[in-house]
Amino acid sequence: LASRAMLSPIRKIIKKIDKISADDLSERIDDVDSSDELRELTDRINAMLDNLEQSFDRQKKFVSDASH
Repeated sequence: LASRAMLSPIRKIIKKIDKISADDLSERIDDVDSSDELRELTDRINAMLDNLEQSFDRQKKFVSDASH
């Protein structure tokens, strides 16, 4: 029972990560009611997704500008 409660936030994180794709990087992991370590992990994943999304947007803009 205790191990199931500990795994629940991890399952939520995994489900959210499964929704993320190169075509749609807008998904973010919601705050998890769990340990400080899991909250820090989700914060870092979200920051990484922010950086990836910005990089993809810059790349798309560059390709668009270069093709005109």
